[in-house]
Amino acid sequence: MSVAIDNSANKRLICNTLIGLRSKLSTSMNPIIHSDQGWQYQIEEFRQQLKELRMIQSMSRKGNCHDNAPIESHFSLLKRECLN
Repeated sequence: MSVAIDNSANKRLICNTLIGLRSKLSTSMNPIIHSDQGWQYQIEEFRQQLKELRMIQSMSRKGNCHDNAPIESHFSLLKRECLN
């Protein structure tokens, strides 16, 4: 697991999260990362890092919030408890 926190989503934050995973993934792993279709998950630097880490990218279907509901619920709770 890798965690990076910032006041807003930005390219540096997203890429630093993946950098934190490098030492934790063995070469035999092919993990899947699931996200929504936000701009930060579509930028070339992010996608290149996924390729280098041999990670499979999975995105929610457009307009279907239920695909990502469990993780959205987790982050909603995190924001309420820690940031507000």
